[in-house]
Amino acid sequence: MKLLESLALAAILAVGCGNSPSDFDNGFPVDIVIPVDVPSDVIGVDTAVPDQGGRDQGQQDPGGSGDTVVHRDLPSLDLPDTECGVTLDNYFDMLIDALAGFYARCSPGDRINFWQNPKNARWMLEGQIRPMEVEYRVRIDKGALTLDKTVACAYLGLLKDGDCNATRTMNSGLVGTAGPGGACGVDEECPDGYFCRFPNATTCLGECTARVGAGQICDFGGCQPGFACRLNDADEFRCVASYYIRQPGDDCDPETDVCAQSFCDGSLCHELPGPGTQCSPGSYCRDGWCDRNLNICKPYVGAGGSCETWTSCEDGMYCLPFPDEKCATRLTLGAQCDPARNSFDFPGVSLACASGLCDKLNNVCTDSAPASACN
Repeated sequence: MKLLESLALAAILAVGCGNSPSDFDNGFPVDIVIPVDVPSDVIGVDTAVPDQGGRDQGQQDPGGSGDTVVHRDLPSLDLPDTECGVTLDNYFDMLIDALAGFYARCSPGDRINFWQNPKNARWMLEGQIRPMEVEYRVRIDKGALTLDKTVACAYLGLLKDGDCNATRTMNSGLVGTAGPGGACGVDEECPDGYFCRFPNATTCLGECTARVGAGQICDFGGCQPGFACRLNDADEFRCVASYYIRQPGDDCDPETDVCAQSFCDGSLCHELPGPGTQCSPGSYCRDGWCDRNLNICKPYVGAGGSCETWTSCEDGMYCLPFPDEKCATRLTLGAQCDPARNSFDFPGVSLACASGLCDKLNNVCTDSAPASACN
């Protein structure tokens, strides 16, 4: 699983942001893979958000060649400070901070995804990244992953404050020691042009396998930078060009583009509607949420107010499930939580807990991710 593939969890990922945390077509930030003009020692394989779904049993086309990266309007970049203080100990803290900045700027407004209330992005990231971090720590402790601080600083800086398309073909800064065909636990262990492919969903070790390009049958995470693995009408997973993130006022094509904090009307990225104006159910509103019964944008709801989903509530709140359906303050560490009622379909991610994690054994809010099954 590629660190930033599974996450970019699905968000723009809801748009299909990514080659794998991580193809948003399946729901985290990652279908936006665009190369940029940065030094060759910084450019590498695609990254988006840690990929939890990269274990697929499908066969890739034999002899699938590496197609070239898709180039579209490459952003002009000033590289951030490469002395940012990142270490293996604080890498995931800085990653969450960078991703929160990315989603606040770049989440598309015309797709149903997990980031409809941008203020809640950091809390949701905690619940998703921390369990993933546990898996990466296993590989780090085994010496299978090291850190290139210069690349990591460039990546994290551009992810946090750079162009929305800037990091799609960049390395995350985590560097592996496995070679082609070598054993691996996460994508970053493999050399550029390879990903970690698992024979089934129950094994802890996969094999570094060559990525494929446009039109090739793929596993999640198995596409080259610039492409995403998506299910087509023939019920096949094949690599197709990734979505490009456009800005409000830009021309757009709904077949190839998404609009950051705006929506594509078929040809142009429009600003999101504000409170009191009409909206489409499931879409973004500016500084509020879309009431699916009235199709009207409403301001975020405070404690005790009626809500439809967790995206209706103000930052720091969650929506009590039916029949209560009231916004309430998120639960503190040690408070009882019900993972069956207050979580997404991600292991341990809690809608109710301020930490983003609910211990499913003891049913209490925790800040400790479950231990890895792979040691």
